Amino acid sequence: MTKKYLLLLCIITISGCHGDYAEIDEQYRFVEGGIAIVTHRVHDYECIRDIIPKNVMDYAQDKHYIVVYQEAWSDDDMRQTMIDDLPKEKQDSLEQKFAQMDSIKYCYWIIRKKDSHVYGPMTKTDYQKQCHQLKINLELKTNKGWINWF
Repeated sequence: MTKKYLLLLCIITISGCHGDYAEIDEQYRFVEGGIAIVTHRVHDYECIRDIIPKNVMDYAQDKHYIVVYQEAWSDDDMRQTMIDDLPKEKQDSLEQKFAQMDSIKYCYWIIRKKDSHVYGPMTKTDYQKQCHQLKINLELKTNKGWINWF
């Protein structure tokens, strides 16, 4: 019973809260400048969780992967909210990701669709090596801010 109420609360909270929205595929969304995964569905409503939350400049996908180019962002309040929402054991990991993003500035990410594993943030060189290793042949446009469909 409690699980149903929690799911209903999640649906009510998420369903009306996002603006810019595009379906990448059945499981992933481009929402408000970031990449999110659908965690639950009830009828026409979806609960989503951010994977790469902001400043996505481009993404491409194939059957197995989504590749992402992102400019690092420094909204300290949003970052702290994201950290605070995590269990204690995962907070340090997210803080390290933010530190990596700040040092790289223009970040590359790879999302493996079958298990939602995220590689990144990476430099362009590391991204190219990882793509070669995973046999990913997708191109990203890296001219700043080209995603502007909304």
